[in-house]
Amino acid sequence: MSLHSYLNKTYGSSSSGKVQKKPKNGAKKKSNALNITESSSDIVPIRRPSERAGNRQEKGASLWKNLETNELIETTVVTKQELKKEQELSIAARVDHPKTQPSQETIFRDTKGRKLTVDEVKRKQERGDIDLREEARQKELRELNMGEVQRLLGKGGKPPSTQQRYVKELNEEDPLMQIKQGKKAKQSLVSLLGRRLYAKDSPPNRFGIIPGSRWDGVDRSNGFEKKWINKKREIEEKKLEDGRNPQDDY
Repeated sequence: MSLHSYLNKTYGSSSSGKVQKKPKNGAKKKSNALNITESSSDIVPIRRPSERAGNRQEKGASLWKNLETNELIETTVVTKQELKKEQELSIAARVDHPKTQPSQETIFRDTKGRKLTVDEVKRKQERGDIDLREEARQKELRELNMGEVQRLLGKGGKPPSTQQRYVKELNEEDPLMQIKQGKKAKQSLVSLLGRRLYAKDSPPNRFGIIPGSRWDGVDRSNGFEKKWINKKREIEEKKLEDGRNPQDDY
């Protein structure tokens, strides 16, 4: 069938020969005519704006032809109510899912995997709090009973090495070294805490503690330290005499 015969059959004959004149005022006349193309497969209907707006709001499906593939495509118009309903259904599905539901009750277990009741958990927490308080109290008592040097060593302070103490004792006993160093060497005596020590001779004690630089040199003790040191020396001398070979006397 040719294009001319198809147009005559569908829209009637155009043999009247009347030619429509354009209006003088230049206004375009509305027409519901179709765009005529080369083939009948490329005919696309022209919709009015009011019809297009109404179809967007209506719920349903409409057919559209793809000019390249010549296939009909069905498009559905989704309203806001449908979108809201789908969102509500998805939220309800997530809530009803068992994996997404939070557990109603927390289960506590001991080291062996046995379930604990609420009372047992409370008692365990109370015992833990009591232990922590007792540990803090014991730590505070230990710190109170510590000396300043012990606290320093407990915080990471480094005591003088054995070699340094040995060299210091040799220098103190060497009279020539004392003459060379003079008063500066005596004034440079400093404790582990950075305090100046007494530079002159002081009475010995069992702990090896040197008095501070402000000591006036008066021994106000009851003499126990002196007796203790003398007794210790006697015991050491007796041990040496008992262990000596009798033939050494000849």
